[in-house]
Amino acid sequence: PSWQQLQGQQQLQPRQQQQQRAYSTDYQQAGSYGPSTTAPAHNVNQQTLEGIKRINPQRQTVNRVTLLGIVTEAAGFSERSSHATLLVPFSTKPGFQSFTLEAWDDLAGALQQMNGMKVLVEGRLSQDARSDSAGVKVVASSIQASG
Repeated sequence: PSWQQLQGQQQLQPRQQQQQRAYSTDYQQAGSYGPSTTAPAHNVNQQTLEGIKRINPQRQTVNRVTLLGIVTEAAGFSERSSHATLLVPFSTKPGFQSFTLEAWDDLAGALQQMNGMKVLVEGRLSQDARSDSAGVKVVASSIQASG
């Protein structure tokens, strides 16, 4: 039998397409730039969400972080915002985790002056829509030089 005859005899099942899903549906609507609110979780009871103490109620953010790291690649300065890369060392192994650090208004100019410095950053995690980033950024609420 020829190859075409064998192929015709086989019963091929049509391949089912898998649904595409965002990595984290709870935060897929989180703002990419500037102050914004995070989207409500679709699979969590509203009473459960209301029971969580809001760190910043007017923005509904519960994902506050404090990071100690080194600012590198400070760039993207505009009148209102700037961004840089923040390298945070791992606590149990050698190496760094990098974050996109975003600063707005008064902090934007300060961030440009901190290139290469060790800083303590307080802010919130957010989704980054820029194509050259890893997808996670820290929107700074305060940046302090740290020795």
